[in-house]
Amino acid sequence: MVIKTLKSVLAWATFVVALAFFWGATEAVFNYFWHPAGTWWGDLVYESAYRRAVFYFFVVGMLAAAAAVAALIISGVVKLLTGKRVLETARRWGTAAVTAALVTSNVGWFVIGLFRKGKVKIGDLVVNLREPAPFLEYWLAFVVLGVGLAVLLARRAAGKRWRRAGKVLRVVGVAGFALLVAAHFVVPALRPVPRGPNILFIVLDAWRADCFRPDLMPKLSAYAEKNAVVYERTWACAPWTYPSMAACFTGHYPDATRLWPRPTHDLHRTAAAYLRDVGYDTGAVVGNTVLEHYTPITTGFDYFIYWDWRPRLRAIHFYSTNWCCAPVRQKYLPRKRYRPETSRTITRLTRSYLAGPRRRPFFLWVHYMDPHAPYNPPPGYYDPADEKFIKDHKPYLRERGDAYHRLYEGECAFLDDLLPRVFKAIPDPDNTVVIITSDHGEEFWEHYTYGHGKSVYETVTRVPLIVAVPGREPAVSDVPTGLIDLTPTFLYLAGVDVPADMPGRPLVGTPREGQDKLIFIGSDYTDRKDYRPPRRDAVVLWPWKLSLEHWKMDAPGEYYNLEQDPGERNRLPEDDAARALRAKLKKWKKAVKPKDSQPARAADFADAADLRALGYVQ
Repeated sequence: MVIKTLKSVLAWATFVVALAFFWGATEAVFNYFWHPAGTWWGDLVYESAYRRAVFYFFVVGMLAAAAAVAALIISGVVKLLTGKRVLETARRWGTAAVTAALVTSNVGWFVIGLFRKGKVKIGDLVVNLREPAPFLEYWLAFVVLGVGLAVLLARRAAGKRWRRAGKVLRVVGVAGFALLVAAHFVVPALRPVPRGPNILFIVLDAWRADCFRPDLMPKLSAYAEKNAVVYERTWACAPWTYPSMAACFTGHYPDATRLWPRPTHDLHRTAAAYLRDVGYDTGAVVGNTVLEHYTPITTGFDYFIYWDWRPRLRAIHFYSTNWCCAPVRQKYLPRKRYRPETSRTITRLTRSYLAGPRRRPFFLWVHYMDPHAPYNPPPGYYDPADEKFIKDHKPYLRERGDAYHRLYEGECAFLDDLLPRVFKAIPDPDNTVVIITSDHGEEFWEHYTYGHGKSVYETVTRVPLIVAVPGREPAVSDVPTGLIDLTPTFLYLAGVDVPADMPGRPLVGTPREGQDKLIFIGSDYTDRKDYRPPRRDAVVLWPWKLSLEHWKMDAPGEYYNLEQDPGERNRLPEDDAARALRAKLKKWKKAVKPKDSQPARAADFADAADLRALGYVQ
């Protein structure tokens, strides 16, 4: 009886393993060669297949175990009442349960999407349902796969030949699963161990340039004065997070990175992918929900954690960040505000990562959500008289601009007290490069709007940049710089050749351009009708700045002298220099124009509710 039971357990185990392998591997390959709108394949097929297969192993295994337990209980009750054994029927029921679950898990998304094109909450999880129509063939293909495999692997198909085929598939499936597991652990170990330094890349979301000053952030200012080169004239490539970070991680302007929902295999690679391939450990601790979605710019990170994932979600993050069409999340912004605990959690997770044992240098991206809205500094970092504005958060009221600016600076001061804890946790400070910057700035009605993503003024595009390289003398640089220079810098530090087609240039090790460096801004990935005012692009040739409406490049623009008018209050009439900048901006726009005719939309990367909660959509 014991031997028979062991054989039955072994049969179930091989069934589950083989089914998980074929399901996960086929899905990974399928997504790689055919990726409809809204899907992404990942840059390593074997790794994608491994993660999917492991996920399905646990899912199918739990289903199979539950079905087996239920069948045993039912068979025991039937035997007690009738004296008949129905164990064979129970095994069939188990197979039927697994098959039905596979069918439901695929067709279910399509059916639900027909009636609920938004988000569905399942316990702690919130599943984003995007437009289901493009995926009908996708789901149906996997329904056929699931049913066929479940029947064959369970050896329930008619005829001896089909039963033999089921046995062969089990052997192949178990062997394939073992190979995927081996590749997951062996391939990274076979990568060379680079000699480059550790790279710690810290982003403070929505941190504007004029908020990096000694009276507001004394600890960070002292750190920079002692260890870093501070680039006083640095601009983001776009006025909101996603396109700006795309430029940071690819070294290309956002419109040229080809990251919209129909990605192509000639996509510009990310810095993390480059560094991982030469042997770096790549990790990310992220606080921004727009970046939590599995998107092309997260490609290359072996370790990726969103701050608000509970432990069980962290355990399955390898799949939730690689899942085609339906990213899984615990909560979403309209129901939960960012709070001081966000930054404390990010600091704790970062320190935990830095304390881990490793024999390779690391590239770690840490993305703090402070001082992003909603402005909610902890007690002690704001005037109690402003607490009413925290509880009644309405930054769209112009008369509250000064109050929210004060709360915003309170969050900057709060981060100034947190960052030294990260610096102290760096395991080898003499061999670690620390780069601190922001993805964009923030507006408080200095012109005609608030927040970010709505203009290209200095308040929202000028950002701090601190680069601390061991052995490099601290200094202050007034050379114009863009965040597009970061990926070339990462690659240079790691000893990787910088591709010649990257418009950015390393900030270290090579001669830098002088004041005649052109800085381009704009390309915010969106053409939403509820954006006011219209999208604009800008070019800076210090001290001159010209901004134009994206769709009307020949219309009158806004022209400023930033040295004499840093607040962009006095618009100048266009002269010959402005006309030359207009020509350069038009030429740049044409050069980075995507070759695909389909325009990019913000909603392709985050739901409108997320964008509205973040302040991008009103």
